[in-house]
Amino acid sequence: MVLSIGSCLALLVAGTTLVPGFAGPAAQKQMGLPAELQGVWTIVSGEADGTKLKFARGADVEAGECVFNEIIVQADRWIINDNWGRASVYRAKVVATRPVKQIRVWGDRAETRKGGASCFIYRLNGDELTVCSAMGDQPPSEFSAAKGSGHMVLVLKRSN
Repeated sequence: MVLSIGSCLALLVAGTTLVPGFAGPAAQKQMGLPAELQGVWTIVSGEADGTKLKFARGADVEAGECVFNEIIVQADRWIINDNWGRASVYRAKVVATRPVKQIRVWGDRAETRKGGASCFIYRLNGDELTVCSAMGDQPPSEFSAAKGSGHMVLVLKRSN
């Protein structure tokens, strides 16, 4: 059994092709996530509710492996790519910066809208991004995915 996006990346709300840039007219204020988050991020490790996650690499996928390996942040888009290059596109915005940074992600297309919105916390240390989500719309208060917490922590490395 291959893990679904819901069980593997609960921090996002539930393929399409990669969407081109979202530039609007020059006079329009550009909305988006902070410049420090923009770019391509590869998921290098993760833990969910006390269990280490296994990520599929390449064409061979074993039972229990997560097939989502990459997140692209482009303007206000949070794009999740799977092992085969299919993308799920979400909208995202920063909703708090203190005491920890929080992002809210929601689907704005038919295939991503059904999952509802999700909030998570993040921290950036150089080219390493750590995100932590909790079940429901409330973000966790700490970066922990201990057994019974319902939290997921992912560590990503900048790819570009």
